[in-house]
Amino acid sequence: MKQKDNLEQLICDLHKLGLQKGNIIFTHSSMRSLGPVEGDCETVLAAMKEAVGEEGTLLFPAFTFDVCTKPPYYFSMKDSRCCVGALPEYARTQPDFIRSVHPSHSVSAWGKRAEEMTREHILDYTPVGPHSPLALLPKVSGKVLMLGCGMEPNTSMHGVEELAKAPYPLSKEMVEYTLDLGNGDIRKAKHYQHHFSGLWIQRYERLEQVLPEKFMIRGKVLNADCYLLDAAGMWETARRIMEENPYYFVDPEQ
Repeated sequence: MKQKDNLEQLICDLHKLGLQKGNIIFTHSSMRSLGPVEGDCETVLAAMKEAVGEEGTLLFPAFTFDVCTKPPYYFSMKDSRCCVGALPEYARTQPDFIRSVHPSHSVSAWGKRAEEMTREHILDYTPVGPHSPLALLPKVSGKVLMLGCGMEPNTSMHGVEELAKAPYPLSKEMVEYTLDLGNGDIRKAKHYQHHFSGLWIQRYERLEQVLPEKFMIRGKVLNADCYLLDAAGMWETARRIMEENPYYFVDPEQ
């Protein structure tokens, strides 16, 4: 399939899934699941921009927890690479995207409300705190697009865990990071880290079993099985469940 044909089919599929002009969309993705795409990430990103239009906003994880949560605890706005896939790493490097400031869970943003959604992220001291674009998403009628990656890598759930004061996700002690914002602006900041490894297995796919249909659309984008989730509905549903059973979305690691 030619790049133009891929682009047109992607736009059509995204609209069928529910993306509309003016939407604010946070995307988790698996490029491999889409199948062959002429133009690769460039084509997919162009289709997403067209789907939400100039009034819309696209958000992608620019997470660096693979490296920046280890000594020397250093984060560079410019150079710290995203560790969660080809599409978000491609978006991070584009000149029309801006990046929020966070040592492990920064976010790349494009569009009308990109600056608004990212500017106060530097104030957070947990992985998905109240100033995170993910935490702001429910307040702006935003949506979460799971583009061929299933429901498991749904980082919004970390924000729900923090909101519900779940007993397991955060380290007891803070770590001091060096944040390099560029142009000689280097700051120190203390943050709590995630505390899952060796203790808990994340089971966020269980959200599909409990989320009301009105908050979840299933569909295909090219070859990929996808979900479009209403952020506010997802946060409220998951928060309510976790207040009754804090461990509903995790299992103890054997």
